[in-house]
Amino acid sequence: MKRHLYILIVVLGLIAANMSPSTARAEVRKSGTGICHVEGESRYYDRLKHYDVYETVADCLNPDGRTRKLDTYAPQYVRSYFGNSWADLDGDGQNARAEALIDAATGPITFRSARERVVDRGRWISPFTNEIIFDAGDVDIDHVVPLYFAWYHGAHTWDFEKRMQFANDPRNLIVVESSLNRSKGAKSPLDWLPPENQCAYTLKFIRIVKIYGIKLSVEEEAEFDNLRGYVCD
Repeated sequence: MKRHLYILIVVLGLIAANMSPSTARAEVRKSGTGICHVEGESRYYDRLKHYDVYETVADCLNPDGRTRKLDTYAPQYVRSYFGNSWADLDGDGQNARAEALIDAATGPITFRSARERVVDRGRWISPFTNEIIFDAGDVDIDHVVPLYFAWYHGAHTWDFEKRMQFANDPRNLIVVESSLNRSKGAKSPLDWLPPENQCAYTLKFIRIVKIYGIKLSVEEEAEFDNLRGYVCD
């Protein structure tokens, strides 16, 4: 038994020693503009000449374990500074989540009940993947410019009404897969990009930043210029 186990270990060791890095584990390459490229998923993967290598997409997206902040002296972010949940700012009986689902739907909408204005099913095309989704429970409403990002880039100086407006502004809301929204978290396009429609997503982010006067550092502005040229080429 021991002899057989020893032989198996030796064979596995020889196999591992002769495996190429691409066979053992596909590396993730991060370009100079901060975009993470995965082999087989990015058409630019093999074109990159200068890049850093990471073991996982998570490591590439957030190598130092932190989210970019412009103002580290701002009070600690708390979600309730933007309102406790989705608001019904126009008073029509439907909160911002329901309105985002209704506005983005490409097919008939059904509600959980006749009284309850909670969207149950519909037809949505995710701008992150171009996939079609029918169950409202499978989607999140993503803030294109995350509340956390905005807070540390000037929103901590806004009054509560402006923060509420920002958190529920349909221009800043898109219907996407829950898993991808949570993968993105509080990151900007400099640290996270969707699998599809990267140019449109980046331009939308920049547009919202300008509309609300969100402050970017000089370094971030330069990085966004590079990123825009890269993903919109």
